[in-house]
Amino acid sequence: MRKSFGAAMVALLVIGLAPAGLARSIQPRLDAGERGRPEVTVTAQDALSRSLQAGKLSPARYALERARSLFDLASVRSRYGHVKRVAPRDATSILRDLALHRPALRGQDRAAADRILARPTDPSEGEVDYGSASTMTECLELFCVHWATSGPHAPTLTDASGNGVPDWVDSVMAELDYILGSYTEMGYQAVKSDLASSENGGDGRPDIYLADVGADSLYGYCTTDDPNTELYPNSYNGLDFSAYCVIDEDFAASQFPANTPTENMQVTAAHEYFHAVQFGYDAGDDTWFLESTAAWVEDVLYNDINDNYQYLLQSAITYPDFSIDYTDDGDYSGLRYGQWLFFRYLTERFGDGTTHDVAFIRSLWERAAYRDAYPDDVDDYSILAIENELAARGYDFTDVFADFSMFNWVIELAYEEGVEYFQFFLDTGASPRPYSVGDFKIKKTRPKTGNLSYDSVHLSAANSTFKPAKGVTSGAKLLLKVDGPGSAVSPVARYVVFYKSGLPDFGEIALDGQGVGKKKVPFGKGTVAYVALVLVNASTRYSDCGSGYVYACGGLPRDDYARFVWSGTLKQ
Repeated sequence: MRKSFGAAMVALLVIGLAPAGLARSIQPRLDAGERGRPEVTVTAQDALSRSLQAGKLSPARYALERARSLFDLASVRSRYGHVKRVAPRDATSILRDLALHRPALRGQDRAAADRILARPTDPSEGEVDYGSASTMTECLELFCVHWATSGPHAPTLTDASGNGVPDWVDSVMAELDYILGSYTEMGYQAVKSDLASSENGGDGRPDIYLADVGADSLYGYCTTDDPNTELYPNSYNGLDFSAYCVIDEDFAASQFPANTPTENMQVTAAHEYFHAVQFGYDAGDDTWFLESTAAWVEDVLYNDINDNYQYLLQSAITYPDFSIDYTDDGDYSGLRYGQWLFFRYLTERFGDGTTHDVAFIRSLWERAAYRDAYPDDVDDYSILAIENELAARGYDFTDVFADFSMFNWVIELAYEEGVEYFQFFLDTGASPRPYSVGDFKIKKTRPKTGNLSYDSVHLSAANSTFKPAKGVTSGAKLLLKVDGPGSAVSPVARYVVFYKSGLPDFGEIALDGQGVGKKKVPFGKGTVAYVALVLVNASTRYSDCGSGYVYACGGLPRDDYARFVWSGTLKQ
């Protein structure tokens, strides 16, 4: 399986990809004048989100109260009623929102925001605060680590090596050295200097603080106290900021029962520090893009821990009928993490069969960069960056996304760790095959399904399956007819024929400009187990970017609820 897509899938079938010159026209980037402060990410559907949606809370006040709930949920509930405890993984997004909306706060609200965003060493008594404890700092070339020597935030101070640094801190520093060195080798720019911050850790190197955030059910977070957040978008034309990070001081098993303390520290440091890297490109980019690429990089640096497997349950396998850029609240907030699988697909597909093209993701962040020092940067939002990077490589986004949707039917073949993904689904009691909107048995006495329909949203796939049943002959065919949306919606129809033995077959049903097409596929009973039809809405068209919608660019998708009508008919 080490050859992944490069060997296994190409040996089966490679769908012909249209060269970039044949791709539909790509949307222009946002002009600088259209970039306001990013909209807040709604991380739970509760009293706070309802107050925001009703206009009773401004985005800045919402960001404040949501951030306050990370550390003092009881006080927020006492004022607003039913407020959910948000997922620990959302802390960075929540604190990012507060940092970028802090300039709109005044008086006590501003003071509260400052306490929440204060570094643990800040003398102003922040929410995570070393207090009167003495502190120590140890630095390497690219970063500094700070910790308390007493009190609730102090790590275990055992120093078996006798070098004057606690053994746990030595371990943290060794991992950070590996992580930062890896990001440098992958070509990412260094995290921006924080020298201009009032509390900068002593110099411009990025700072990582150890603190008992596990007491608040958090693994860690990164945020920014860059003074340029106050100046944007007036005298500072960019969303590139410095950052600092806080991670738990010991990852005690009593607080983090999954994985070992070292493993939890490793993947948390990799994930959170990648956010610090992202902030130096564009801290205001789409939340799904920030979180899914940070979840992706965990697997790059710590391939054997597989902590990000948990997000597969909210990926395009379990929820193919949801838009991959969906960044909403409630039960589906994990989707913005689960889409790391899409980025894994891209890096495996554009690798050489044995090595992943991990530089692909860096190229996306370079396209997404919105930096004051480089006003002519591309400044693509997430989907546009992917679309443009694929076009630059000679590929069309529509075909690549359709391939992703189709090959998710055979994860055990399509991914380097696909067998492990498959087993993970089985171990958790979930299906390793994509969710289907309809499953049908075709038999001699009932040879037709009749017309089926589904209103698909952008960047999603509607799947259905057909199984040969009683009376179907060994030489039978299945006639698949599709009547989808017009070409502006970028519709694609693919199929997978699963045989009872051997490898599956893959194919495409050619659709005309009106989205209509048909094809006969093998369906013989005794040889064919079932046929999966994959109907893809690959639209990347948005309007009203920056208007606070929960999709890429904060825009309104133009092609949601596009109708596919299809049928299956036995031919023998």
